[in-house]
Amino acid sequence: MAATKESQTHLGVRVKKHKWHWKCLIIYFQGREELIEALRKAKFDADKAKTTMQDLSDELKEVKEDLDDSEKSRNRLEEELLNVKQSKEYLKRNRKAPKDTLEKPLLVAAFEFGTTFSGYAFSFRYETTQIRTNGAFCTEPVISAKVPTCVLLNPQKEFDAFGSDAEYKYMNLVEEGKHKPWMLFRRFRMLFHNNDGISRYARVKDITGKKMSAMTIFEMSIRYLRDHLINALTRHVGEIKESDILYVITVPAIWNDAAKEFMRKAALRAGLDNDRIKLALEPEAASIWCQHIDISLKTDLSKTGSQYMVVDLGGETADISVHEKNFDGTLKEIHKASGGPWGGTCVDQNFISCLTNIFGETTMSKFKEKHMDDYYDLLRVFETKKRIINPEMDGLVRFSLPNALISIYDETEQLTIKEKLEKMKIADDVALEHEKLRVSADFVRSWFSESIEKTTQHMIKLLSDSNMMNVSTILLVGGYGECMLVQDAVNKKIRNKKIIIPQDAGLAVLKGAVLFGHFYWLS
Repeated sequence: MAATKESQTHLGVRVKKHKWHWKCLIIYFQGREELIEALRKAKFDADKAKTTMQDLSDELKEVKEDLDDSEKSRNRLEEELLNVKQSKEYLKRNRKAPKDTLEKPLLVAAFEFGTTFSGYAFSFRYETTQIRTNGAFCTEPVISAKVPTCVLLNPQKEFDAFGSDAEYKYMNLVEEGKHKPWMLFRRFRMLFHNNDGISRYARVKDITGKKMSAMTIFEMSIRYLRDHLINALTRHVGEIKESDILYVITVPAIWNDAAKEFMRKAALRAGLDNDRIKLALEPEAASIWCQHIDISLKTDLSKTGSQYMVVDLGGETADISVHEKNFDGTLKEIHKASGGPWGGTCVDQNFISCLTNIFGETTMSKFKEKHMDDYYDLLRVFETKKRIINPEMDGLVRFSLPNALISIYDETEQLTIKEKLEKMKIADDVALEHEKLRVSADFVRSWFSESIEKTTQHMIKLLSDSNMMNVSTILLVGGYGECMLVQDAVNKKIRNKKIIIPQDAGLAVLKGAVLFGHFYWLS
């Protein structure tokens, strides 16, 4: 008995020693990882410091930004093209599938019409999560995987071009003085902003004020995306039949039934089969996508009964809804979708308002009318610039101004720009030097303040409701959701909630809509 007790004692000592050794090893590896992480951070800080050396000229900085954007676009293009080429083998294999499986769509394609940008994405039945976007077929560097929401009509009011092609062609017509019979429609989804007056007879205005049937413009847009998708797939993958595709069209959750029915009718007029059209709510599509990607954060979105808020920030609106995960994997809406006109276009409007206050309404009106190409070039430059604004940025943000704008101001106004800025008491924040408007970072950030403040306050109000006490996670998606100022404000003002921002937040709705279409056939 004594021997046994002694053996047990020795065994206990050995176990404790082993535990102690393991603890030492764990502490060692944790310390080693922290050291490695610290070294990585130090290297990152050193690299960052090198790139921000003050002796770089303003011109070199702008060139570097353009080169970086072009490189990212080229890398994304190469990756997407490689994925599309690999789909050819999948297509051949799927064609040989049993007859009963061919009744289901070979692929699901989703269309998203945003206020600022639009696009499509798709994936095949046997590789549902390998989702491609129309960025795979872009031939030029772009600032988004989508294209501008623009439609160009010729003098006979027939469809001519969509997206960037529409913008560039119209600007060329402006330079040649041949644009007046043509019609360019931009951001026409704002027709649905208040859900008022939506009918098949609704009309939208082009950039010069000429009107056209809204149904016709949406029909042309859907037909263009459908044709572009099929033509691209035929070139890169092989023959695709209309019956092979299920189409999913995304709509904001705050749209009423009339707006949703309007979109369905436009799709039918564009030639899509009614049995192969599904509408997906944008917040629901975004939440589906977030549950199927690795976002480097542990989340309980997939747990039955989990409640979470989806904040979809697009160009036009902030669309906020709250969902609960059902036991069967479906989603239940526990708070009606709400929000307001607090999207990225608010920032654009504030930028234009600032220019109007400085140069005057008369100057801006003449500039837009006589030099429309320069006017929209200025907006495109601003769209790029506003994506790099962050909370830590200091110093000046520089905007190159067209010569025409400055010339018209000099001809129209009596005060010099410097005198005007001093009179407005903003000379400390804004200056014009060598045809460049130099604006303090704080002043630029003020253009974002209104939309961010209204969005975060609305989120706080919703979360304060007693029915929202179990909401543990917030998904921040949409193109404007990629804005670093928005992300910083949400993280600072919303406490005790897990904030999840997926990579490529601007594509979360589009890619989630593709999965939505696949899940529809599985249900």
